[in-house]
Amino acid sequence: LERFGQDPRTVCLVRLALTSFHLGDGATAAERCAEALEASAGVGHEYTDVYVRMFAAWYLAEAGREDEAAQLVDRMPAATPNPMASIARAQFTGWARSRRGDPASGARLLREAQHEAHHRGPQMFEPFTLILLAHSCLAAGDLSEALDAALAARAIAASEMPFHLP
Repeated sequence: LERFGQDPRTVCLVRLALTSFHLGDGATAAERCAEALEASAGVGHEYTDVYVRMFAAWYLAEAGREDEAAQLVDRMPAATPNPMASIARAQFTGWARSRRGDPASGARLLREAQHEAHHRGPQMFEPFTLILLAHSCLAAGDLSEALDAALAARAIAASEMPFHLP
């Protein structure tokens, strides 16, 4: 905590969960995510807990468990030193709303999250937020905004974060 400002073990576990999911190993992803959340709760360090919850929510959203993702970030402290917390709340709550059948409301929250991510960074959250926004806009029938969001996500990924390209 003193050296890195967060607990490296729990951070590595949750990022391993997301990576394992992207590599097609859902069982390992679920195990590492649960392990990271449990370990983070045991550390008792708010910044670490918020960080782990955000990445766990990312994994859960990509795994089709968007309601769990929204619940996870909703339980983060309202006043937290992590500036990404408000972005994560809007992003994962918006995505859950879209998937539950209210894509217009979900897209509004995702636009807020994307705007904040773009202006407050770090940019690694912006492409994923844009991808979720594209899906939500498509479901809401706004093909033009869906395409714009998808192209913006691709442009950011191509120039700055090629791991987002797939």
